[in-house]
Amino acid sequence: MQENEKKLRVLQVLDTYYPSWDGPTILVNNYGKCFIKRGDTDVEIVVPKYRKYVDKDPFIVHRIPSFYVAESYRTVIPFLQRKTTKIMKNQTQFDLVHCHSPFLLPQHMMKLAKKRGIPTVITFHTRFHEDFERVLPKCLIKPAMKLIMKAFNMADYVIC
Repeated sequence: MQENEKKLRVLQVLDTYYPSWDGPTILVNNYGKCFIKRGDTDVEIVVPKYRKYVDKDPFIVHRIPSFYVAESYRTVIPFLQRKTTKIMKNQTQFDLVHCHSPFLLPQHMMKLAKKRGIPTVITFHTRFHEDFERVLPKCLIKPAMKLIMKAFNMADYVIC
């Protein structure tokens, strides 16, 4: 990267992160480390807060207060959190918001990004219908699928 070139600023958003982990958690962590190693991209992430966990990542991790949902997953009610708005009002604008799940926190961050004209990308990491069948009552599967499709339709780009 040349001296006069501006670094790309990427905000990654995920509904789970260490100490809990799954494939997207590992991917987001590796993306962050790789971008920093390359030196041309600044990375920050927004994830749920877990009690007593201290982040050791080489990039900024914004933790949003959360509560238990299922298995090792937590969720947030982002529109009740002023912190999410503060992140997007940061003095330096993000160039891209990359969401790695389609639930409440990423949807909220995409809405805030769109208001500021920031492009959004969402990655389709899992077979949600199968996961929902495993953890939700049958009557909630269709509404849950409708909720996540809203996120995929909201994004500027979808990565499958």
